[in-house]
Amino acid sequence: MYILIPMHLLLKAAGSLRKDLRVFDDAAVSSAPQMRSVLLVNDAGHLAAMHETLTGLGVDVVHTSATARDCVKGIARIGANTVTVAGDARKADSLAAIIQDVRHSAGQHIGIIAYMNGQDEFNEGRFICSGADLVLHAGVDLGTQRARLAALGRRLARYMRADTYREFYLDMQSQKAYYYDYALALSGRYFELLKLLVTKADTVVSLEDCVAMFHAQLGIRVQSITVVTMVHRLRSELGTIGLSHKLRTIRHKGYLWDSA
Repeated sequence: MYILIPMHLLLKAAGSLRKDLRVFDDAAVSSAPQMRSVLLVNDAGHLAAMHETLTGLGVDVVHTSATARDCVKGIARIGANTVTVAGDARKADSLAAIIQDVRHSAGQHIGIIAYMNGQDEFNEGRFICSGADLVLHAGVDLGTQRARLAALGRRLARYMRADTYREFYLDMQSQKAYYYDYALALSGRYFELLKLLVTKADTVVSLEDCVAMFHAQLGIRVQSITVVTMVHRLRSELGTIGLSHKLRTIRHKGYLWDSA
């Protein structure tokens, strides 16, 4: 048995379906954290085109730079969460070196996008190995580019950005504290202690709170005197990146991370 459906109804249904899919795709992209990117372009001739392309993909280009060093400074100053390294696909060697340099300087809490102005499927793996999180080029369709950017945004959301200090970050994966382009690696206990203090910024955290946190988060029991010693050492470590003054001792009450 066959059912005949008029052509105009089929076309109308297809149009409705495309509209529904477009709405779904836009909603999925908008649910990802906003991409604030520093655009690193080593060829001024590509600057305007790359800026327009990224803006069309929903990336907020907040700063442009011509060198990796200036790029990292821009990240800290403006609060970007990604770096887009853009250039000519024919200059793969130099672009891979730039990506590697940016990754080394910026740390793991910053996403790196490699955007080529030509089709470059051959070098995708090379750029990823150099430190890029994703590679976009003319050979990737618009929907795939947006999906990749949305996935990167969700991955970056795993990192905690401390609202209490614009240039200060805690990288949960590597257990490092970042301040501008300085990085401080901390062991598990010290990192958990710093995380507790930062998440409760401007609030006094008692010795008892610290002891309870160690038991809940790490399954270990520590004494109050151990916490006192750890705070002293943590303050000394923070001093190496110029932040010792942020960790205050409140006499007879506990400790406080000062967001001022």
